[in-house]
Amino acid sequence: MDDIQAEPEQSCGRIDAGIKDVSKAIKTLESASRDTEVKETEDDIDDALYDLSDIVDQFEYCRSQCEEIRAWGKAWKDTAEDLVEQVKALEETLDRMEA
Repeated sequence: MDDIQAEPEQSCGRIDAGIKDVSKAIKTLESASRDTEVKETEDDIDDALYDLSDIVDQFEYCRSQCEEIRAWGKAWKDTAEDLVEQVKALEETLDRMEA
């Protein structure tokens, strides 16, 4: 079964990191909208943009992991279907030999 790729790694850590970054950015932007000084608001917005900048990459990584998981599962499904066909063929051969 060398033709089946290794199981993809878990991506939940990346999802958790993305959720954390989004939550942090939302809190930063909420506080920025209440600030009265322009400089503080600009700094808060810059901080939020920094936190948000990596999120797209995190979710793209998760997308690629999902694609790998689908391919990995399909490879196992194809292998299982092939094995079922082989077993059926062997059973038919045995039935003919016994007849």
